[in-house]
Amino acid sequence: MGNILLLLHAHLPYVRHPEHERHLEETWFFEAATESYLPLFELLLRLPEESPRARLALSVSPTLLEMMADPLLSERLISHLDSLVALAYAEVERTSGDPDMAPVARMYLERFSRARQTLKESYNGSLLNPLRQLAKSGNVELLTTSATHAYLPNLAPLPHAVRTQIRVGRECFNNHLGHYPKGFWLPECGYYEGLDSILAQEGAGYTFLSSGGLLHARPRPSHGLYRPIRMPSGVVAFGRERKLSMLVWSTKSGYPANPVYRDFYRDAGFDLDAPHIREFVEPLVPGGHAYTGLKYHRITGATDNKEPYRPEEALIQARKDAVHFTCTLASRSEELRAASGFEPLFVLPFDAELFGHWWNEGPLWLEHFLKGINTHAELTMRLPEDLMKDAGDYQEVTPSLSSWGHGGYGHAWSDSKEDGKALALMLTETARFFGKASHGEMKADTPDGRALRQGMRELLLLQSSDWGFLSHKDTATEYSRQRMAGHVKNLGRIMRMLDSGRVDEAEIRKMKERAPLFPGMGVAL
Repeated sequence: MGNILLLLHAHLPYVRHPEHERHLEETWFFEAATESYLPLFELLLRLPEESPRARLALSVSPTLLEMMADPLLSERLISHLDSLVALAYAEVERTSGDPDMAPVARMYLERFSRARQTLKESYNGSLLNPLRQLAKSGNVELLTTSATHAYLPNLAPLPHAVRTQIRVGRECFNNHLGHYPKGFWLPECGYYEGLDSILAQEGAGYTFLSSGGLLHARPRPSHGLYRPIRMPSGVVAFGRERKLSMLVWSTKSGYPANPVYRDFYRDAGFDLDAPHIREFVEPLVPGGHAYTGLKYHRITGATDNKEPYRPEEALIQARKDAVHFTCTLASRSEELRAASGFEPLFVLPFDAELFGHWWNEGPLWLEHFLKGINTHAELTMRLPEDLMKDAGDYQEVTPSLSSWGHGGYGHAWSDSKEDGKALALMLTETARFFGKASHGEMKADTPDGRALRQGMRELLLLQSSDWGFLSHKDTATEYSRQRMAGHVKNLGRIMRMLDSGRVDEAEIRKMKERAPLFPGMGVAL
């Protein structure tokens, strides 16, 4: 018998630009919603009937919750889907005589039309509604993470900042979903010694760690990664099984690398110069190119000569890969049980956006995997809350500094390409702000209190792990630098207002209108 703890972590940085009718970076949210969240929610809501033995945990970041709840972004998401449907109609017409491309264009038209219909009719225009349904389903356990997905080891020298990230994140979850989660996802699985004490004080009962966090723990866990551990504070930690996870995760050696699967990077926005493509792209990147979501080629292999994508072949392969993964889990479980005499737990966490956005066939693979569990009596999917019932029996260990990033530590979030300048500036601004403000002052319904709360919003957004990671990966580097500089600038203006004793409330309101997240933050502080 083997146990499986599957977790999907849904997160996007907070991107909202009301000053633009259409903004390139806002499409990150629209693409993820269309390609990952909508099909994922639809699948998970069917689980009780179609796969009653399937269970999984779903972590949703506070910034993503705030974007899902935002009326402006919800309206723009529907508008985006309208544009995609119109674009797909034009593509169906353009490819009508092409036996290779026409089936793919029809696939996109069906997909976009279904997404629009589901959002408008089933979810009443809001992605929060299916989350609220899932919270009651019994098959899905929801949890959250820090307010702006800050990489918490970077903030370790400033415990107040760590606590605020955790507290505001949990409060945001409660505001939107009506209860406080039992668990807490550490952004990037980033852990440092003593962090569990803050988690415990803030009400979190369990979390997830990278494999290195457990395997380098003191003492080394007697069951390795295959049984939960209890940290000194009492918080339970589940350790990621890296080798099996990479079968699903890796775009080089895992399932997503299969040549028959759709190529993410060959997009019509770069390949075609048709009028309807230009009409879609031009408002986002004047005179340039942008992703449309319409991709007509398979991975094929290490070549620029990509073959046409064939959805039927990809569907068959996704089913085969799901069966292979289930059988691999069953076989590995039997090996461990025979060798060690205990039932192993396989902890498998993934970014939710892998399924659909980055890996087009991911939702199909996931559906077949979850349904396949019904035919494997030797495998049981478990929810964290069920595993917490045995928390007193788990071995107590002290995990090590770790993350699931490249190298196992914090290199990807250290701003190493700029000699750590952005990280140093973020820590300086954090220390300066907390040195200036008291929690009591931030809660006050006064000009100073409102200014301080806006300053906290700017600081939390500055602390987001996304900016450093995007810069590190040379992806949207200019935008990430602009965002960091903008939040630093707003913080400076707010601090000068407070120092002078003259708060410009109109300017504070403008800042909040641009980023109106965490409206109940005063209570959390």
